[in-house]
Amino acid sequence: MGHDHSHSSVTLNLAMGLALGALAGVAIGLLLAPKPGSQTRTLVKDAISKGLERLQELQAGQELQVK
Repeated sequence: MGHDHSHSSVTLNLAMGLALGALAGVAIGLLLAPKPGSQTRTLVKDAISKGLERLQELQAGQELQVK
């Protein structure tokens, strides 16, 4: 059982790391894109919100698997 929990933790950490890396890439790309500041801020805000929702979904899924 301990092995399954450890594997789940590694999977969750990997997924969170990949998601955060993708969010950082999107944010940097948006900041460097030639768009008005207000539009860029809205795009960054939306991308971060979607990324956080996805991380919560991943975390909830991992918690269900562990239980």
